[in-house]
Amino acid sequence: MRYFDHCTTADELKAAYRKAAMENHPDRGGSDEAMREVNRQYEEAAARMAKGGSRPGCNEAADGFTFNPELFRAAVMAAVRHPDLVLELVGRWLWVSGNTYQHKGELKAAGYHWSKSHAAWYYHDPADAVSKGGKKTLDEIKDKYGCERITSTGWTRATLTA
Repeated sequence: MRYFDHCTTADELKAAYRKAAMENHPDRGGSDEAMREVNRQYEEAAARMAKGGSRPGCNEAADGFTFNPELFRAAVMAAVRHPDLVLELVGRWLWVSGNTYQHKGELKAAGYHWSKSHAAWYYHDPADAVSKGGKKTLDEIKDKYGCERITSTGWTRATLTA
């Protein structure tokens, strides 16, 4: 359930949080898991409003995100044509792993950057605002934002193994 998608002002957000917290708090018959989800969604909505957006989604009016399909397509094509590379869409970012060393020049030219801590290449739209995400592992990032593997024949939902 999305608790705060309808909120467009800080006052609406606070009122919706109070209501959701009252309904889902463990001391009032809710569960710890439900309350954690309410808190997570509240933090996302508050951060979105702090950046000037009001509603979720992938458009400039909502959260400052812009999308350049030509750049994105070039980034996908730079990696997907090589069968020894693994290309995954994680949130709005592309991550490339596998045997990347021999393709690093092509990846750099397509706008990818090397992440030493994740031992993988990543791409995001240059117009997309970037904030530091902390010290999450790539698997934690995939768990949070979802992950789809992109191949030359299409897209598949990637499954994580622990």
